[in-house]
Amino acid sequence: MGNSYLGSKCDNDIGGFPLIWERINGQGTCLWASEIEEFPIAVTKKRFLEIKGVSEDAAAGVAEGGMTVKPILFNTDMIRAILDGRKTCTRRVVKPQPCVECMNGGQHEFIRDDFIEGSRFTGFVCRKCGYGVCGPHFTLPIGTSWIRPPYRPGDILYVRETWQFIPCIDCGQYAWGRCDYNAVIYEDKDSVSEGCFVYRADYPERERIVWHPSIHMPKEAARLFLRVTDVRVERLQDITGGQARAEGAEPFCLSTDGENVPDSERTWHEVGPALWDFIHIWNSTIKPADRDQYGWDANPWVWVIEFERCEKPEEANSE
Repeated sequence: MGNSYLGSKCDNDIGGFPLIWERINGQGTCLWASEIEEFPIAVTKKRFLEIKGVSEDAAAGVAEGGMTVKPILFNTDMIRAILDGRKTCTRRVVKPQPCVECMNGGQHEFIRDDFIEGSRFTGFVCRKCGYGVCGPHFTLPIGTSWIRPPYRPGDILYVRETWQFIPCIDCGQYAWGRCDYNAVIYEDKDSVSEGCFVYRADYPERERIVWHPSIHMPKEAARLFLRVTDVRVERLQDITGGQARAEGAEPFCLSTDGENVPDSERTWHEVGPALWDFIHIWNSTIKPADRDQYGWDANPWVWVIEFERCEKPEEANSE
């Protein structure tokens, strides 16, 4: 291939991609690699001594002050809850699930454990039986030394939501000289245009915009940034009514007023707690095939990630 070099970003093969590359192009042609888990990081460092930057930072991006900037996805209803200030917490399934029962009886009691000196990661371990730590109670898959959350306190999350880019040339406001937006230049695989990013959450009614799914939203389109304030692990059904509200759930309400009374003037009566709404929201996000394992009735272990709105970090501004 001749004078070809590689930078490998989270190839998920524990050094397999750099290995094949160097077998073809020669030792030293893989200049850097990035992995997220400590085990593949250690393997890659050992097998490729010349590689630089084998770390999570290269994969996720590090903003000023050392916090990690990572993506997180929310559906449109939850985006609206964040914008309204009603959602300050999210729960995500722990994968793989811990064993159900504590080895010393009863339920696990997980505590945060930064037991590796100098580690950037936060781990969790059962205070009663030591589950999640290398040693006599080591029962996690090979290569995993403790239960690690997807985010840690201090991380900055840029929110991916359903979106679209509207070029100025297609905008009626632009055509009439009445644009109130700060247009940006956006380059995709087909063209470079000046225009604006728009978001499904801002359109309560149906419209003709062809939306892109949140998973495909580029980082430069992000408008919402969250700072993680706390992370813990607990069973899904440990959630309280107040915590359900912090998830963006709302109580079920009915009105006995007549049909001609506007919603804003009605008297609403709460007939069901916010927890009912949370259960519905949770199950709606789980694939039917996975509900036996991760649905509300299964009561899985979940990450409880609390956050607050924050400004766009310098690292995100610079890209």
